[in-house]
Amino acid sequence: GLCRRTHRMKGCAHGQQSVAAAESQPSHQQVDAQQSIASDNQSQDIRITTMGLPVGQRLMILGVVVLAYAVSEMIIGCRMNSVTLVSDGFHNLADAGGFA
Repeated sequence: GLCRRTHRMKGCAHGQQSVAAAESQPSHQQVDAQQSIASDNQSQDIRITTMGLPVGQRLMILGVVVLAYAVSEMIIGCRMNSVTLVSDGFHNLADAGGFA
């Protein structure tokens, strides 16, 4: 700041030391950039490996579970003559298609 500018103009040794010390420390922009990169890497790791599985694999497992539930609901609904179960089975089938 002002002290560094004043010492630079006067050319005293104290000013040169403070300038050298200030230049050896990273600037706020460098620190912000490093923190931003670190937080991006952390968030990517969390997104990719939540529960130890990649996102695509988790969606595939969930889709298969919903699909199996929908089919079983439709079969049981047909055997019991239940329009409610059959219609809910078709609804869940549409939800399973949303995972694909």
